[in-house]
Order: sequence, then C-alpha cells, then structure tokens
Amino acid sequence: MACGGDTEQTEIASLLASTSDSLKQAETVLNSWAEQKFAEQVTDIAELEKALKSQKEGSSTHSEAKEAYESALKTYEEDKTEFLNARKAEIKAIYTQTNGIIAGIDDQIGELDQTKKDPIVTTYVVGDTLFKDYFRVKGNVEATGNAMIIPELAGIVKAIYVHKGEPVKKGQLILELETDVLNKQLAEVETSLALATDLYNRQNALWDQNIGSEVQLLEAKNRKEALENTKATLTEQKNMAQVRSPLKGVLDDLVPRVGEMATPGMPIARVVNLDELYIEADLSERHFGAISVGGEALVSVQGMEDVTDWPATISRVGSYIKPDNRTFQIRVDFGDNAPELIPNIVADLKINEFTQDSIVYLPNSMIQTDAIGNSYVWTLKPTDREDRNIAVKQIIEVGPTYQNLTAVFSGLKAGKIVVDKGARKMRKDVLVRVQEGSPKAIAAN
Repeated sequence: MACGGDTEQTEIASLLASTSDSLKQAETVLNSWAEQKFAEQVTDIAELEKALKSQKEGSSTHSEAKEAYESALKTYEEDKTEFLNARKAEIKAIYTQTNGIIAGIDDQIGELDQTKKDPIVTTYVVGDTLFKDYFRVKGNVEATGNAMIIPELAGIVKAIYVHKGEPVKKGQLILELETDVLNKQLAEVETSLALATDLYNRQNALWDQNIGSEVQLLEAKNRKEALENTKATLTEQKNMAQVRSPLKGVLDDLVPRVGEMATPGMPIARVVNLDELYIEADLSERHFGAISVGGEALVSVQGMEDVTDWPATISRVGSYIKPDNRTFQIRVDFGDNAPELIPNIVADLKINEFTQDSIVYLPNSMIQTDAIGNSYVWTLKPTDREDRNIAVKQIIEVGPTYQNLTAVFSGLKAGKIVVDKGARKMRKDVLVRVQEGSPKAIAAN
C-alpha cells in the first residue's frame, strides 16, 4: 500500500510540475506572440510619429499627420487590449479550475477536521443607490471662434496696432499695409473723374439745347461712369490694406513685422475666442447607440488640478462610422460654466454609458466567480445558536463596474447581509462566527 501511495504521489507531483512548466512556456509564447502580432502596428506608429515631428506646428500637414498618428495609436491600444483580455480570459479559466480543485480539497479537509474552529468573518449590508457607469476616452479642445487671418492684398506692413496676447473686438484694426501706389493711382483717377464729370455736365447742357449729338453725350457719360467704377475699385483695394479682426477674441499669433511683406493666401495672424470652447472625441463603434445628445460627460486635464471631473454635456453624436478606424465623433459642450482651457489641449473624458436611479451594488472584492463562470457571494442564514450563522452561496447577475463598485442586476436585495472579509475561505453550509460589531443575520433576513 505504501509503495502504491508513493507511485501516485510521484504521478501527481509529475503532473503538477508539467503543468507549471507548461504555464511558463505559455507565458513565453504569449509574450512572443503579442510582440510579433503588433510589430507592424508599432513600426507604423513610429513612422507616423517621425512624420509628425517633421511637420511645422500649425500647418495643415501637421494637423493631418497628428490625426493619423493619434488614430493609429488609439487603434493599436484598443487592438492590443482586446487581444490581451482574450488571453487573460483563457488563463483565468485555468485559474478558476485550479480554485475548484483547491476548494474540493478544502471541503474534504473540513469534513475530516472536526477540531477546526468555525471561521470568523466580517459582514456587509447590501445597499442600493444611484449607479452610473463611465468609460474613458481622450478628446481635443476646440474653439468655436478660431480664425486664421489672410490678407486680401499684397503689400509691405506699414503699422501694427495689436500685439500677441492682446484682446481684440470684431472689426478692430490689427495691421495696415503700405498703399502709396494705390494712393497715387486714386489721385490720378480722381483728377480724371473731375474732368470727365465736368465734360459730361457741359455735354448734357448742350444736349438740352439741342446742340451736339447723342453719341457725344453717351461717350462723355460712359467715360465718367468708367472712372467712377475705377475709383470705387481702388478705394476698395485701399480698404483691403487695413487688416481687421473677423471676430471678438484674443490675438493668439501674428507672423509679420513692420517692413515685411504680406501675401494673399499666406496666413498672417490668428484670433481665438476662448468664450466658447468645446471638445471633440472619437468613440469606438461599440458605444454607438448607448450615447445620445444630452448625455453626461466629465472632463479632466492632466496637470490642471482645478479641471478634474468637470461637468459637461454631449451636444452632438456623429451619424457616420469612419471605415479606417471604426469610430464615430461626438462633441461635448461646457455651457455657461466653462473651465479656463486653450484650443488643442488634450482632455480626458469620462462618458456616462449607463445610469439607473436605484440599483443594488457591491464592492468588487466581495464578488467571486466559480468554475463554470457564475458570479456569486456568500450570504448568511441564522441558526438556533445566536453566535453562529450558516454560509450560503448566492448566485448573482452582475452589471457594469465603476470605481470599485459593481451593479447587481439580480440575486440580491437591499438589506441582505453578505460576507466581506473571510469570504474566500467559505464553504457551503459552514458555520461561521460574525466578528463583533458586524451585522448578523436574523430570521427576518
């Protein structure tokens, strides 16, 4: 018998050692697999980052490169997270099976060990409350008023009236271009127009006396009107030399200095209105349908302690899924209570996806999972002994989790007493002692 027992012990030890080696090998293969699977994406991201750094900030190519880089990085993070979660679930199944074996051994030990003391546990009274579930995403702060100013006329900067960082009103003069050539042309046209007007008036007076021909009158009138149109055009061009702000805000950037050339088509200044800021973010398509206009969002900015979980509202939900990264866009507005932010700063958003006014909840640490994937907790049933309760396994249906609390859809009611500390050592129908100060199960429970 002893010899047979030694053989079985050796066989079990060999199986356990083989399992340990297999797990170590699986870990090595998993790490190698993950590295190879996402190597191409990592390379692409590095190239996009390099391309982004080579572009000048503020340029259209920089914005395109930034969008491509952030989109590729986000896709990589989501793909790898999904991959690792799938592997985690596979490994967790083995872990759960192992726990089942250990629990079975504990049951046998418990049945044989009559001298073992009843375990002491602490308890928790199940509550119900308003429950909200959020998911996180990054967004970009934008300004409703964000205008690049481009001159309509080529010319040398004659004077600058507003400097970077100063507030401007709508229509306020920012800078003025040289107009010497236009002034001379305008003076010549005005002289010619005065002569043409006098000639037209004389010709018209003669025509009223039936002197001269109608052709002469029409030619004089045409000459006068042509010069009037030329004067109007030159006057309009002269007005273009005065570059004005198209909106109220702050002069965020000003490129040229006095004496430098300003050219049509090349931006020379930027005016930003910081009174109306909003955030745009791209969400994964799996959230489509769960997000709607009017939904709650909480905004945080890294490094700004006064902007943490700042309340905002979803004001627009995109109706188009981008085929390249399978996302849709949302807009988040602050309303009248906006924090002091600047355009293009990255914000962390917590988007509310689930809200229920009254729902049973539990701390995550109290919820366990059995070998077949059921979530459960240990509740207590009273006995005829005042100092003892019986542990009862209670299967529950869990919902979303947020800030270490999990919603419970079914299996528990508010007021139920469940085991907190000591729950990991529970077995079916075991007698337990409730620690002094913790709620105890009574018959009405």
